[in-house]
Amino acid sequence: TRAMSCDEQIWMYAYSGDGLAWFKPPLGVFNLSEVRPDLSGVGVANNVVMKGGGLGILRDDRNPNPRERLHARRYKAFGEGCFGPGGASDCGGGVAISADGVAWHSHTPLPPRAGQRYDTHNNLFYDARDRRYLLTTRWEPGAANDTGKRGRRAADGEVTRNRSIAMVRSAPGGEFDGWPAEATLVASSGDAEHQLYAQV
Repeated sequence: TRAMSCDEQIWMYAYSGDGLAWFKPPLGVFNLSEVRPDLSGVGVANNVVMKGGGLGILRDDRNPNPRERLHARRYKAFGEGCFGPGGASDCGGGVAISADGVAWHSHTPLPPRAGQRYDTHNNLFYDARDRRYLLTTRWEPGAANDTGKRGRRAADGEVTRNRSIAMVRSAPGGEFDGWPAEATLVASSGDAEHQLYAQV
């Protein structure tokens, strides 16, 4: 038997015309032996895009730069993944772009934020009124760094964490860049009993 854990997660591609019947095309991108040596015979005949977990993806049909072809930046991602060729290189947290949702590039690591963690449902969307992109992620006030290992210690000795939702706004002007070094807004505060960080 092989022990399974959340340490190695993968991001897969599927599509549907009605939301009921889904198709998983063989993409020829990711070699499953990267995460499952026992499946090395499958090779790249699968629908895996990359190693990664908790990634948010946005299909964005806006084009703030008329000199650039629209489809070149149509898909945008936020979270922790491997955005290089083969879905197993250029790994880390941040944002990236893609023309088709399969081949990713322009991975931009975001500035480290005290208390921010990627082990959640990271999401992104565009705020047309403010002309900015918004990222939602997990945030733990008081944590030493983005590993989020430190929390407040309860009376019984158990470490508890304020598992909150934070938002990060891009620079104004409608471009997918200009990320500040700190979260700009705590959207919803949580605690050990009300862990809200994955609710957006």
